[in-house]
Amino acid sequence: MKYFLVSISIWALLPVEALHAASLNWGFSPTDPPPYVVTRDGQLGNSLTRAIGERVAQELGWQLQFVDTPNARIDEALETGRIDLICNTQPDWHARAEHLLWTNVLYHDADVLVVPEGEPAPHSVSALHGKIVGTSLGYHYAPALTEAFDKGLVQRLDVRDIETRLRMLQRGRLHASVDLRRAVSHLIRQHRLEGLRVSQWSLEEMALSCVIGIQEQARAEQLRDVINRLQEEGEINELVSLFD
Repeated sequence: MKYFLVSISIWALLPVEALHAASLNWGFSPTDPPPYVVTRDGQLGNSLTRAIGERVAQELGWQLQFVDTPNARIDEALETGRIDLICNTQPDWHARAEHLLWTNVLYHDADVLVVPEGEPAPHSVSALHGKIVGTSLGYHYAPALTEAFDKGLVQRLDVRDIETRLRMLQRGRLHASVDLRRAVSHLIRQHRLEGLRVSQWSLEEMALSCVIGIQEQARAEQLRDVINRLQEEGEINELVSLFD
């Protein structure tokens, strides 16, 4: 009994950081498209998010858990500590970005337009006037496109996922779809989708990072520094190349 009590006393004296050092709760948005996020039965499958998370956890020696985090709950999850971090994001998408810790930019992507192969590739929002454009529910687009939606110049049609949007485009139910270039290229390659043209013109360029909650400042900085080092040493780029 004496040894048991001593053990309990030691654990009671440990700092909070030490008690949590073995766990890493890595958030992911279930609406992020492949290859960023791939889910199977509610679990994160083979994807860029999983690959980066596993490499970071390996480097730190922490036990990794992926946590499904809807977009509307991301800031709350970071502030309460439900998740330690989430990637594939940028400061403009967070209400209190300055109160969070940010990694280096890990990779770039862009919103682009996909149209039927027989149609000319759009080079401006005005080319979409009077047309139906497939979009993601709750997603905020470039100001020029958002203004066209708000004024009724372009009809926005929210579709549940990128694969469904591209299938609708193939069947003539949409005039165009707005999607991330990496996601479109990945899906066309994986599913050998035909009859689609991806515009080289970008609606909006994105510099994507990871954002870290700062409930435990020293721990958050350790996590940031490891991710930044892996990015600077080229390991993140190597992982990205596996999905491009």
